[in-house]
Amino acid sequence: MHYDNPDGISNVIDRSGMNITYLSTGRKHNAGALSVGHNVTPLMIVPPGVSKFSIYGTCDSSCTSMGIPCDGVTVFANLFHTHLAGVALTLNVIRDGKVVEPPLDQELNYDFNFQETRPIGPTKIYPGDTLVLECVYQTVTTNDVLVGGLATTDEMCLSYLNYYPRSAFDVCISFPTNQTSSTFYTGLSTSKQGELTTLGGQYGNDTRAIINNFVWDIHSLEALEAAYKTEYAPICYPMPEKAVCDSFNLDSGARVTREILFFVFISSLAALFINQITL
Repeated sequence: MHYDNPDGISNVIDRSGMNITYLSTGRKHNAGALSVGHNVTPLMIVPPGVSKFSIYGTCDSSCTSMGIPCDGVTVFANLFHTHLAGVALTLNVIRDGKVVEPPLDQELNYDFNFQETRPIGPTKIYPGDTLVLECVYQTVTTNDVLVGGLATTDEMCLSYLNYYPRSAFDVCISFPTNQTSSTFYTGLSTSKQGELTTLGGQYGNDTRAIINNFVWDIHSLEALEAAYKTEYAPICYPMPEKAVCDSFNLDSGARVTREILFFVFISSLAALFINQITL
């Protein structure tokens, strides 16, 4: 449960709670919860003043190959989550290089004030599947770049799946790397690369000012979207020492430690762009 009191109103009392019911006999399956999407990090950038911009978060096949049993798991509910700028979310499964239809879940009229866990499927996902979450944002009334963060005025791109039987891991997300910034920069036109370089010379390490003053045309937005979608490193934890399904072996690239996760979280936005701007 989250509490938000931006106006600092005093004497506010909340009596929310929950009832817990115990059964005399155990269920056939224990359910689990899996977080899918993009790591909550200031390296997740949503440009200002745009009518549509997508961020992609990926639960990589290298993670599901380790954490999901051979017979798969059954997804039966989901909660989508962005903050105020989010307007639509779609969660797709990619199996054997093809998108499975229909989407695992989709919300094309997302409202931050009406979030709920709702039944879906039930749908099976298997080891080796890739789950891709697309979060669409609208920032036409915003003059300041939005970044990933915990505050309501920051942004997130997450999906919380309920499934059974409970498996080996709870988090399966992605975060941007140096290659993400390189792919974005090389995807720009020559003139836009020059514009970014000029802004870098003008504002130095003030990446927020650089992004806010950059003129985001459709091709520049597409370049940034593509970089987030194709260039990422996976985070999946906790992970077993060997695959739950014996048919799969450990992909060392998927074993991301909490120390690396912490490093990514505290990295500045400058690390993502300045190296390209100063080329």
